[in-house]
Amino acid sequence: MALKVFVIFLISIMLACGGGDDEVDLGKQLGIPENFSPSYSIHSVKDVDIPTARRKAVKITVPKGLKRSVLVKNLKHAVKTIYRNSHPHPNAISVLAYKSGTDHNGYYTAGKCDFAPEGDWGKAEYGIPVERFSTKIEISEMYSKKEEFLKNGSKVKLVETHGKRNVRISNRPDEWRDENIIIIVPVGKTATIIGHKGYSNINVVRYKVEFNYKGRKIKGWVHKRNVKPSR
Repeated sequence: MALKVFVIFLISIMLACGGGDDEVDLGKQLGIPENFSPSYSIHSVKDVDIPTARRKAVKITVPKGLKRSVLVKNLKHAVKTIYRNSHPHPNAISVLAYKSGTDHNGYYTAGKCDFAPEGDWGKAEYGIPVERFSTKIEISEMYSKKEEFLKNGSKVKLVETHGKRNVRISNRPDEWRDENIIIIVPVGKTATIIGHKGYSNINVVRYKVEFNYKGRKIKGWVHKRNVKPSR
């Protein structure tokens, strides 16, 4: 009787720790071909455990220009890699993929894959066998969208946003504090693009402009929304 109780206790521990999952053909379950060659790099892995489950939040970098099917396989391969290399195995994994050259601190710029019971990160809990896990995948529209910036030398007009009739010119592309403001000029001023800097995705862009104002040559940064190509 004592031996039977001990065996039951041991099995319970194995289930809680993910015991037996190493026998699962995870690549086959995820639909990853055996000859698939991944093209991502792991940026970070973070534990996001809760009292009832072990969870991993992962960020990866993928190159530009992958076909959708290949991007999906890379997401799934990252899931497989993290699951296999984590002991005990997690009860859910969330992988965020970022396009090469974009900021990993913002919204994912390539895709997302959750691997969990019924594909639901929120349903993770100890004891659910990995065979009952599935994937939920989302692909960012920004991944395949061509990046187009105004070229240096382009003529633009400084325009209003949110009803403001002036534009604040900063000495930095990432700061608009009072100490960073070079000058505040009225909208309608014609300027020349002399540089740009993108953040996270192409909707977050700053332009460096040059123009003359009250006898001074001004060079500084403005938001993308503050410039409109001149006709």
